[in-house]
Amino acid sequence: MRKLLQVLAGLSWIGLLFFAGWQIYQGTFGNQMPIFAYNRPQGLLGWGITGAGILTLAAVVWPNRN
Repeated sequence: MRKLLQVLAGLSWIGLLFFAGWQIYQGTFGNQMPIFAYNRPQGLLGWGITGAGILTLAAVVWPNRN
């Protein structure tokens, strides 16, 4: 399960970087602002960072098989 979480977290971060790069290329990155407002994630970029962070944290905290 830990390996699956690590793969999902990695794919989430890569997808998030591609999304941000595409937004910068299109010149619409500013439309994604604010990323966080009122102590909540806002927009696709904010929720993407939140989801990738949660998956990364779960992959780090998940116990190893022994």
